[in-house]
Amino acid sequence: MKIIINKLLQILVFIFPSITGAAWDLQKFDLTPFQSNNRLEIDLKTTFGSGNVRGVISKVKGNIICSFQQPDKTQGLINMDANSIRFGYGKINKDAHNIPWLHSLKFPNISFKLNSLENFVWKNEVLQANASGLLSIKRSRISLSLPVTLHYARKERKKYDGKSGDLIFIRGNFPLSREILSINPSNGLESVGDQVMITLHLMAGSGRVRPFLPCRTFDSPR
Repeated sequence: MKIIINKLLQILVFIFPSITGAAWDLQKFDLTPFQSNNRLEIDLKTTFGSGNVRGVISKVKGNIICSFQQPDKTQGLINMDANSIRFGYGKINKDAHNIPWLHSLKFPNISFKLNSLENFVWKNEVLQANASGLLSIKRSRISLSLPVTLHYARKERKKYDGKSGDLIFIRGNFPLSREILSINPSNGLESVGDQVMITLHLMAGSGRVRPFLPCRTFDSPR
């Protein structure tokens, strides 16, 4: 019976692609169940020690409404817990939470509101694009366009948490400026450079499996 239903779905997609595609193109992906897999790695250049200090924001939540047929319609909200940031260097680890930097006691949440995926291009099963949106950090609201890649893994969610659904893996690597982010050095951190390198590792799951494969993007990873 299941085989017959799948065959009927394939026929419907072939005959009525605009109808079935519209119904299934927008999918909600939740980051929260995969918090142990989600992180933002931070690299600061310094004039002391090895020349750089690495940190990580380990608590990342949110959701993304994805459209892979029309990536410019993709939207979402990613929330990062400023209190979860940790560095490998003791003084920076402490001072990063103070007023001149994150002031995480008063501003515990950093968020990025994704408005669209722009300048997108497909490379096999991977979508390369600029994630355009608004970063909220402390009192600042900053428009950003960040280079990212998205890999869609159909039916792969069950391998991670036992639930039925698809996965997306989001990766990115880009520089940001502490001055633009309104993160200014205190007297003890004058030897830290302005550039902040961010490496993005995100994973999110949908609550259902896409029943058809409109393009190679939705093939299971090999």
